[in-house]
Parts: sequence; structure tokens; C-alpha cells
Amino acid sequence: MYEASTTEKESPTNIFKLLVGQNNKNISPNRRYATARAPVNIHLSSPSGLNSVIQTQKTVAAAVGEQACLNCLLIQTKEVLQVTWQKILPDRESNVITYDKYLKKLVNADFQGKVELIDAGLQNSSILIRNVTEEDEGCYRCMFNTYPDGALIATTCLKLYGQYLL
Repeated sequence: MYEASTTEKESPTNIFKLLVGQNNKNISPNRRYATARAPVNIHLSSPSGLNSVIQTQKTVAAAVGEQACLNCLLIQTKEVLQVTWQKILPDRESNVITYDKYLKKLVNADFQGKVELIDAGLQNSSILIRNVTEEDEGCYRCMFNTYPDGALIATTCLKLYGQYLL
């Protein structure tokens, strides 16, 4: 499990850079991105009973109008065939973005122009939610569909602060 540390190697900034990729053209040092201070490990069991670990944030906070970055990192190397991000709604899950090992990407029409895939790795994945609104608040699921273990899933929640709380 990640433990907060004062060493530069494990700083939240460096962990963030690791998760989203230092050379990503879509990340601007002049823009503010909301993200959690320290990722947490979520231990999951696959259908075959094998233990896997996905590192993600439990909660990401953003103000209305800001951008929010959600990250998932598969700690154990697996044969990932597809990665899917879903928004968890009260009555169902709605696919946001899906991509596969051939880098074919599908963005749900409801999220086009709103959500961008900024790191499309098969062991790590990050999405950027632009111009955050009340409708964006809620929990999002990242799913690594692996062979032969099946789906490995973690959840991170976007919480609004600032103007929204008035």
C-alpha cells in the first residue's frame, strides 16, 4: 500500500506523473488538475480467486469549472485485452471510454468533448474530465479486462467543492 512520504521519489506529484505519463502532450504544467493527494491500493479478487492490485484514488476533489484527472494503475502485470471507464449511476453503469490492446478507442457519445483519455496504457489508464459540473460528480469505475483472469475493477469518486457547496 502507498504510504505518504516526504521523499521526492514518492511525492504525490511524482506519483501523479507516473500515473499520467510525463511526456503526455495533453498535460499542461500551466493548468490546474484536481487529483487526490495520495493514491490508495485496492485489493480485488478475480473470478479465478487470484489476488490483484489496482492503485487509484479513493476520492478526487474539484471545483465547478475545473478539470479533474482520474487514474488507475494495475500493479501486477497482466495480459490486458481491454480497458473501460464507466460512470456509476443510481440505476446502471454508463460506459465513458473503452479501448483495447490494438489502441482502438470508443468514447460514448454522451461524454464526447467532455472526457478525454490522457493515458491509454494497458497497465495504467487516466481520464480527464473537462469543465467539471454537478452532473459529473459521482463515482467512476476503471475495468481492466484480462485473460485469463477476467475483469479487475477499481472505483474512484469525484467530489465537488467551492461554489458548488454554497
